[in-house]
Amino acid sequence: MIQIGIIDAFPIIRIGLTILLKEAYKDAEILAASNLDSFLSEHRNIRARAVIIGICENAKEDKLLMIRQFRNECPQVPLMIYDHQFQPELVPSYFMSGVTGYVLKHQNENQMLTCLNRILKGEHYLSPELTSNFVQRIVENDKNPTRHQRRLTPYEFEIAVRLCRGQSSPFIAEKLGRKPTSISSARKTIFRKLNIHSIVDLRKAINLDPEQA
Repeated sequence: MIQIGIIDAFPIIRIGLTILLKEAYKDAEILAASNLDSFLSEHRNIRARAVIIGICENAKEDKLLMIRQFRNECPQVPLMIYDHQFQPELVPSYFMSGVTGYVLKHQNENQMLTCLNRILKGEHYLSPELTSNFVQRIVENDKNPTRHQRRLTPYEFEIAVRLCRGQSSPFIAEKLGRKPTSISSARKTIFRKLNIHSIVDLRKAINLDPEQA
């Protein structure tokens, strides 16, 4: 028997995915929950082979923090993100935080199953369509001379995203287990690397709108 977890706020999506997965994996046991806390509470002692987390359009939770929390609790379980829209500015942080597969909700079921099959084999997966889109964004950015300075580390990029969300240095420090002075220092480094002077400039520099954060 293979156990697969589904975490999504919408019951109809959980039901649809359950039907799809049971058709694809005849011996599958589906462990479904509306949020991560409920999933960990209800299935803490169950060893799922993979977990799918659905990202909602108006999600209020801190997505990167949620991924980190899941990875801390279930370090060996492959994790797939099932996103409402492609967010290329967040994809690197998703994978660096422990995501192993990334697909979109509007893609067909074959992409979902291909992604799941790949991560069950211990591989990472980003669909060809999204990979092409992601690479094109990088190429377009690199054509802009000012973008050549924009080489943030994964740590700096996560702080940059959090700053764009309006989070303060003390709040970010608490979430990341760092000192506020370390976050302030990282902020100065980010601004220097990007040659910017404000959070508004930062959002433009990493192509992150407040609604997407």
